[in-house]
Amino acid sequence: MNLEEFVKLDEELDLLCLPESEKEKKLIQVIDLFKFVECLSSSIEIINYADDDINIIKNKGLKAGIIFCDNLHFIHFNCNYQKIQFFKNKYQLDEIWFVYVLELNTDYSQKNIQHYIQKYNLQKYYNRTFLFNFFGSDLSEIK
Repeated sequence: MNLEEFVKLDEELDLLCLPESEKEKKLIQVIDLFKFVECLSSSIEIINYADDDINIIKNKGLKAGIIFCDNLHFIHFNCNYQKIQFFKNKYQLDEIWFVYVLELNTDYSQKNIQHYIQKYNLQKYYNRTFLFNFFGSDLSEIK
């Protein structure tokens, strides 16, 4: 994401009239989305990122929702089957993906994160799960 895209994105988020803390959270979510798409495939089309905690993309003809998480302590909040089905129905999604974003100053290893993902059985709720090192631009799918 270049500076011009970032400024445009910031202006779009201003139109949502969010409180400053919510705007910051949404901005981080959207930056994660853009970087994730950049790392996964340039053919992915971003459809919506502003309406909910879910980001909507189109990938190889499938409409998918992406939920980002950057805190292991909150992974279990992403295991709500009703919430996932609500998003799937609301946005007419074919798939829902879970992406754990590994941040720069974290004490968690990839093995710990995979343990949490398996502990909470995220593969049961999501079609695809990813581990995403934002600063290293490294992306791996957890199966």
